[in-house]
Amino acid sequence: MGLFWALEPEKPLLRLVKRDVQTPFAVELEVLDGHEPEAQRLLGRAVHERDFLAPGVRREPVKGPGVGLLGISKGGELCLSMVSFLKGISAAVIINGSVAPVGGNLHYKGEILPPVGFNQNRIKMTKDGFVDVVEVLNSPLERLDRKSFIPVERAECPFLFLLGQDDHNWKSEFYANEASKHLQAHGKAKPQVICYPGTGHYIEPPYFPLCLASLHTLVGAPVIWGGEPRAHARAQVDAWQQLQTFFHKHLGGEKGTIPAKL
Repeated sequence: MGLFWALEPEKPLLRLVKRDVQTPFAVELEVLDGHEPEAQRLLGRAVHERDFLAPGVRREPVKGPGVGLLGISKGGELCLSMVSFLKGISAAVIINGSVAPVGGNLHYKGEILPPVGFNQNRIKMTKDGFVDVVEVLNSPLERLDRKSFIPVERAECPFLFLLGQDDHNWKSEFYANEASKHLQAHGKAKPQVICYPGTGHYIEPPYFPLCLASLHTLVGAPVIWGGEPRAHARAQVDAWQQLQTFFHKHLGGEKGTIPAKL
């Protein structure tokens, strides 16, 4: 397992991403006599395929009820917005998402939520020369930014928040706790919140390597995402089980989970 989650990019600031989950990841493995950087004799080679869909599974258009949402980062923010304004959603999993629009207005019919404010003076630089933006965004609880808080009290579905406690993109744990308080203050059920120590921003499928830093398109510079490789890897395995259990509970279907396999 460590063979995969401990991978590092040959070029810095690259993140391993699977764009099309309908096809497998092909990982070429080579065994060399000796160690790099000197050229070595090839002892063996194999191709390992990692599938993201079980045989026979297809993507189909789905309409509620019985619809579940899963979003990470900006996608988590959009999921919170969807469950707050749309009907027919039965469950939502938010992975390191914001509770306020970031980078632009949120429009729905006649309503507009402005983006939460920010202060570039709170940007920090790491010893490796990367940007740390975790303190940049204003709190959506502050007077001028309260109107940015997504009205999660309108939601009619249960939530599962999965959080990296070393997230350096923004304060995910704070956002989830405030969403929880907001829901309960309006008579809604307390959401399930799971926090992972030593875990950064991108909690991805099991055994994906940790991306420590990469280009942030909104910032326009390389930023750190947080996380420690071993703790982050453990979190991804557990999160995979947790979100499946949550969806099985609230969306129906067969009980149990699909274990992460190599």
